[in-house]
Amino acid sequence: MYIAGDIEAIRSYMEGPDVSEEWRQVLLTDRNYGMVENADSLIQIRPTFIAVGAAQLPGKEGVIELFRKAGYKVRRITATYTDR
Repeated sequence: MYIAGDIEAIRSYMEGPDVSEEWRQVLLTDRNYGMVENADSLIQIRPTFIAVGAAQLPGKEGVIELFRKAGYKVRRITATYTDR
């Protein structure tokens, strides 16, 4: 899903029956807010590259939207190196 750039599929999976609401809250939503807050502190000091897990990306409380709400431009970067 990530390699295909299908953020909607990731969101759909994370909201499915295989992932509990408690897990989503603690390991996704709460962490996303913390990551954006901590990253914002670093960004204010120096240029920063930020990488997160695919599950952190989608949704209204995903890091993409949280960074955008904080005023940042977010764009996908596709890796050009593979070991295949």
